[in-house]
Amino acid sequence: MTFLKTVKWRHFLAFFLMGIILWPSLVYALENKTSTAQNSIQIYSWLVLTITGAIGGFCYTVQDGELELPQITKNNIKLGFLADCIIGILGAHVISPIVPDFNINSSEPPLPLTILTGLIGGYGGRTVINKVLDKLVNPKVNEIKNKVEEKQEELNQKVIQVHEEQGQLKLNLDEQDKNDTRAIELVIDRQFDLDFISSEEEYDRLQEAIRDASAKTRTSIFLQAKQTRLQALNHGDLLKMERTIPVFEALLKCTKEPELRHRYHAQLAYVYKDKEEPSWAEAQAELTKAIEERKEATQQWKDVSEQKKKELDATDTFWFYEFNRAICLIQLDYNFQDKKLSQKERCDAVLQDLREASRRIAQETKDKIDMADLLNPKAADRDASKNLMLASLKLNDASKNLVLSWLDNNDIKPTDLKPLNRASDQ
Repeated sequence: MTFLKTVKWRHFLAFFLMGIILWPSLVYALENKTSTAQNSIQIYSWLVLTITGAIGGFCYTVQDGELELPQITKNNIKLGFLADCIIGILGAHVISPIVPDFNINSSEPPLPLTILTGLIGGYGGRTVINKVLDKLVNPKVNEIKNKVEEKQEELNQKVIQVHEEQGQLKLNLDEQDKNDTRAIELVIDRQFDLDFISSEEEYDRLQEAIRDASAKTRTSIFLQAKQTRLQALNHGDLLKMERTIPVFEALLKCTKEPELRHRYHAQLAYVYKDKEEPSWAEAQAELTKAIEERKEATQQWKDVSEQKKKELDATDTFWFYEFNRAICLIQLDYNFQDKKLSQKERCDAVLQDLREASRRIAQETKDKIDMADLLNPKAADRDASKNLMLASLKLNDASKNLVLSWLDNNDIKPTDLKPLNRASDQ
């Protein structure tokens, strides 16, 4: 296969045509003549025509200025001027039948005419072939060559475009890395540092940095802010806990996905509820938004990747939304503060949230535990698996006592908080 690819078409064509034309001519001359002397003359004329044709082809090569010696290499064969000699031989034999008063098969073909025919045919063979190539082959070759050049140019343009896109992508990645680093530094090294004095200008800078951060970095910032809130609350460092408020607010401003927004609203609500001077109305409003966003997120949750679900749901307890909103409603129940029965509208709202929280708890524990179990301080009659679940869902004493006190004030038993029977899980 390598040999066929490297031999030039001209060489192949010369050998091929020479075999087609010369061999039948020689056989015919030898087989159709009976006289030995006459055969010798015809063979002599045939050889003269052949040799002069080769000389004519050689002369054309010299005149054309393309004289090359034959070369044989490991992977290639170059006939050089021999190819033109072979073409000259072919040209001589091709025109010999059409030359007037010349017949190579005659008894005594004239030697001068034979020599002249061979020289003219040999010299003109290349000319004829070149003309044929110019008329038939070269246009097709040029057309193919132009198409190849166009494709090559198109490919070069695509390569240039890919290189430019890769360069731009690298620049974008470098810029994104800078934005991510800046956002993390502003959140962790400055916003969560109580020694750093926050200002309105710094608040705007923080929002801009979180907005420009990548989605992955924003998720990391959220998880870090959530962890900071919980640790600060457990250690009683309420001032540090309040420093997470701008972070959650900034995340909400640059996030559209409901499956993320309801978490941000909930975390913001917990800070409002647990800070040194609780903002119960703001906490209730944020929890209401979280519950509404959660309804929409439930429909889209199936499209979230498993890795992201794992990251976001590591410590999330969604029944807390309704339970904590019930806490806010109780804290805003002024009748309860005055030891009076709650208004029916307020009472219905609190019970609705507590029952929805009870339903979600039952769903999480496969109907083994509900809100009544969490509020009931007596656990002696429960089995080990129930106690383990209760430990994982344990309420803080302040919240539990507040709910029990409100229920008692309104003459409602914890066992009345049966889970709501709703088909949807929103």
